Amino acid sequence: MLSLLITGAVCARWRTQRYLAMGWFWFLGSLVPMIGLVQVGEQAIADRYAYLPFVGIFVMVIWLVADLWQSVRILPYWLTPPAVGCLLVLGMLTHRQVTYWHDDERFWPRDIALTTDNYVGEYNYANYLHGQGRDEEASQHLRAALAINRNDLMCNFLMGADEGHHGNFAAALQRYQFVASHALSRKLVAQANDEIAGIYRVTGDSAKAKQYYEASLRVYPVQPSIMVRLGVIDMQNGDPQGAAHQFLHAAALQPSTVAELLAAQALRQEGRTEEANKLFQHVAATSRNLAQDRRDVAALMAGR
Repeated sequence: MLSLLITGAVCARWRTQRYLAMGWFWFLGSLVPMIGLVQVGEQAIADRYAYLPFVGIFVMVIWLVADLWQSVRILPYWLTPPAVGCLLVLGMLTHRQVTYWHDDERFWPRDIALTTDNYVGEYNYANYLHGQGRDEEASQHLRAALAINRNDLMCNFLMGADEGHHGNFAAALQRYQFVASHALSRKLVAQANDEIAGIYRVTGDSAKAKQYYEASLRVYPVQPSIMVRLGVIDMQNGDPQGAAHQFLHAAALQPSTVAELLAAQALRQEGRTEEANKLFQHVAATSRNLAQDRRDVAALMAGR
């Protein structure tokens, strides 16, 4: 209703104050892509959505003030003090607002404080805290996000990581399985299956680990790191032929001296000594740090 009244008023003054109509219709027209009909991302409202529309409002205000000032016939230099004062106030407000955008540490707490039921803000702050190693604080914000929206996939995924970090493997599995069964993104489904496999591997269930690693590859086939883990499981299960296939496939997709060392070991166990020796020689000639590569191989075989 207010919009209709303003539209009528500016149209009525078209002949004498055209800038009012120009500014108002600029404001309305530039708002069309930003009012939620075509939403960009999960946020329906954001400060940046007002940048262009407010140009129209500023045009209306500035030209209207200039007209009013001329109508009262005050000398132009009396405009300077209020103009400077207005700029100083706006400058201080802008400086204060910009401080909130300085980094994630300042932005997300402010975002959460100014909104209600903001699970996106809670999740993003938790993700930031998790990256900073502040896992206990991250856990609090994750739980707050899930209390608002228990079905959010990324919140459940990160909470799975938090539960796994604390050794709550059953709870972590539930989180990852929820993501794997509800996600539309193939990559996210693959990641959830990868995490499930990792939990089963840590808890000593290599059969289940292999099942979920293979499920991850079926959804998202180009994952050399998972092929390496499958190869390690095959080696541990006494299947050097399957292991060699996985290691060589991984190295072909993403050249890696660690994968090649593992493939050489598998080939040697399979009895393909000549191929194994050639691969060892190739790794020795191309590796930047052979000692570290060997340590990485040992860690993988030990399940780390």
